Amino acid sequence: MSATCSRFLSGLDDGVNRLGGFLGVMGQSQLDMSGKEPVLDSGDYLTSLRFGERIAEATKRWVK
Repeated sequence: MSATCSRFLSGLDDGVNRLGGFLGVMGQSQLDMSGKEPVLDSGDYLTSLRFGERIAEATKRWVK
């Protein structure tokens, strides 16, 4: 069983690409009506970093 699958089966939803976006990077913050600055979920933040790295690597290949 993969690490992602076991995280899902364990009820953990803080993993990379936890929202399963196929058209681009997605992120979600908890609803907080107190007026505080929204905080991106840690797994979503990691997803965005990895997505950015992949785009940068692809761009380097295309620009040659």
